[in-house]
Amino acid sequence: MGAGGAVVLLLFLALEACLFLAGIASGIVWMVTRRRGQPEAWRWLTIGFLGVAIALPAGLFVYGSFVDDPDVLELDLRGARSTSQLPGEEGEGGFWDVDSDRVDLRLPDGRRLRSRVDGTLLTVDGTHVETLTVRGPAERPKAAAERTRRWAHAVRVPVRGIDERPRSRDWKLETNTGDMRVEPSVQAVDGGRLAIARLELTFDGA
Repeated sequence: MGAGGAVVLLLFLALEACLFLAGIASGIVWMVTRRRGQPEAWRWLTIGFLGVAIALPAGLFVYGSFVDDPDVLELDLRGARSTSQLPGEEGEGGFWDVDSDRVDLRLPDGRRLRSRVDGTLLTVDGTHVETLTVRGPAERPKAAAERTRRWAHAVRVPVRGIDERPRSRDWKLETNTGDMRVEPSVQAVDGGRLAIARLELTFDGA
């Protein structure tokens, strides 16, 4: 979460706290005035404050459930693999770095790869996608190896030797499926205490 998102979250929590406190205060006033036989306007004020405090996060949750995640990269990599599908603009040297939280990829053979990722890097020739690499976060080597295994399984390529490698060393295995070259890998970082999962796809005819 960026600094802007943190500020918005803090403001939202402060608003919620104010609504609940106002609801509790008006509830106390309502109880006191009710004993004196005065009109119960404070009751409706209490219901209003507490109702808004409860309805606001519930409404935001429902709204979020029906709105597409703007950080999902959706690509159809069959056929032309046009760069017109890509968000943003091409960077220097033909690289296209997408800060996506998830990918939904339609692969050349028709299979889909849906996964949470830490980012996506593509190389393009100006009009077509040539390679695509998804990467995971820096995490425990065992978790990175398992993530690499799941990605490789999704595209039906083997991961021989991934469990036997020393966890302080890198691992990769290249496979040609006929439609694309697939290279799952694990990159050791921080002296081998952490590792990053990667899956690189190079498309036939690129």
